[in-house]
Amino acid sequence: MVNKIRFFQYISLCVLGVLFLSFQVQAGVGLSQTRIIINGDTNTASISARNNNAQPYLVSNFITEKLDTSSPPLSGMFVITPNIFRLAPESENTIKIQIIPTNLPKDRESLYYFHSRNIPSTNKNEDGIKIAMENIIKVFYRPINLAINPKEAGDKLVVKATPNGISIENPTPYYINLFKITVKNETIKLNKINNMIEPFSSKNYVVSNKTGAVNIHIINDLGGESVYNKNFKRTVLLAMMVYAVNCQSANNGTLNFSANVTRGTCEFSDSNELSKHVSFEQFLLLVMQKTHQ
Repeated sequence: MVNKIRFFQYISLCVLGVLFLSFQVQAGVGLSQTRIIINGDTNTASISARNNNAQPYLVSNFITEKLDTSSPPLSGMFVITPNIFRLAPESENTIKIQIIPTNLPKDRESLYYFHSRNIPSTNKNEDGIKIAMENIIKVFYRPINLAINPKEAGDKLVVKATPNGISIENPTPYYINLFKITVKNETIKLNKINNMIEPFSSKNYVVSNKTGAVNIHIINDLGGESVYNKNFKRTVLLAMMVYAVNCQSANNGTLNFSANVTRGTCEFSDSNELSKHVSFEQFLLLVMQKTHQ
C-alpha cells in the first residue's frame, strides 16, 4: 500500500479595488463596493461578499493601517462581524464593520484598508496549487460636522503652475482619490503614490503643458467618476519664478533677474532682455511665451 502525500501550495493574489461594478470578479469572491465609508454618526458600515463560483470559499476579513500587504491587522479598533466564514457556492454574506474612533482626528477623514482573503476549498484526492485571492479596498472614517459636504470637495481643489508642472491643493477635510488628470491634451501618469491627495495637503505633478484647461477625474463615494474642470491660479511670485527658471535655462545656468510689481504693473530686467515696464497681463503672456520656447 502506498501512502499518497497531498500537497497544496497557496498563492495569494491581491486585487486593489478600483472602478468595478458590484461583484464584478471573474474568479474568487467579489465585494459589493469599491470603498467603505464609516460615518461618525453611526460608527458602522457594511459590505457584502458574493461567491459566483461552483466551489465554496473560506473568507477571512481584516483591516490594516497601510496598503502594504505585510502591514499587520489592526486589533481593538475595528470589530468585523463575521471576520471569518465559509461562503457556499452561488451565495452571499453581509459583513458588518464597527469602528471605535479613539484618538482619531475630528477635523478630517482617516484612511484604512479592508482586506478580504478568499481561500478555495480543497479536494482530498487532488494535489496542486491553490490560489487565494485577496480583495483590498479603502476604508474612510468620516467624522461628523466636517467643514463642508463631501460633494463639494472637488470644487474646492486649486491648481497652480509650478516650474516643472502643476500643483493640486486640497484644502478640504476629505481624501481626494484621483483617477485621471489631463492638462490640455497631456495626461499625467498616476500611480499608487500620487493618485491620492490627503486632506489639507497638496501634490506636485510633472507636466510639460502649463496652460490650458485642467481636467481632474475623481473617484467619488459610489466608486464612480466625477470630472472637475480647473484653470491655473497664477501669482506674481509664481510667474516670476517660471520666467526666471526658463531664462536661466536659456542662459546656461546664469541669470541676473529683478522685478518690481506695483498696482498691476511689473518692471523687470534680466540678462536676456532690456529693462521693461509692462502690465502684469503682458508679463504673464511673456512668461507663457518663454515657457513654450
